[in-house]
Amino acid sequence: MTLSYKKTDRFIFPPLTDDLILKRYKNKISNINFIITDSFTKKNYLKKSSKKTCIIMDNGSRVLSNKIVKILRYLNEFKSLNFIICGNSFDMKTIKLVNKIKHCKIEKNLKKIHRYISSCSFLIARGGYNTITESLILKKPTLLYKESKNIEVRKNVDQLNKMKLTKPVYDKFFTKKFKQYLNNFLNKDYYLLKKNFKKYKFKSNGSDQACRMILSCIS
Repeated sequence: MTLSYKKTDRFIFPPLTDDLILKRYKNKISNINFIITDSFTKKNYLKKSSKKTCIIMDNGSRVLSNKIVKILRYLNEFKSLNFIICGNSFDMKTIKLVNKIKHCKIEKNLKKIHRYISSCSFLIARGGYNTITESLILKKPTLLYKESKNIEVRKNVDQLNKMKLTKPVYDKFFTKKFKQYLNNFLNKDYYLLKKNFKKYKFKSNGSDQACRMILSCIS
């Protein structure tokens, strides 16, 4: 793989690429803006509400599935919030539990839950690149799980934290301390993150830029 990299004439890197990678290939780099996924949308799929809406997301590898189940019992205490929860891994018992909470909605389709991001107030999620991309473009505050065993996710969260655009969370967040942590976020961090987003304008035309670069190389 390293030999293949050495033979490459040009690399195209999106925002948040690790600094070590950028330094290693600095003479071959073309920078582009974010590339959005098919799930990205600015259409409003939610009814207007005076309440804030929180999306609690899992991912394809179900890193957060067990952790999400642990905090469901506390959601009923947040009457001032609406929740949309990724339930692609929920069993029937868990589904019945969530359905008893009036201000909670289950979305079983992992891809479809992304369509709600444009309408939500903030997200609780794993710090994967697609989720980060969509939340940054739409300027949505996040509570991102800093997955200790995943270097890519860990560095994604570190970089956004350094930019003051997310609040990292750890295993303790998904315990009986959930209520305390979420209240602290709502009372302080949420508004600070919203304010910090005004300093940035992230663009989503990276795919167009990459195509033009590729075409210029082969023409």
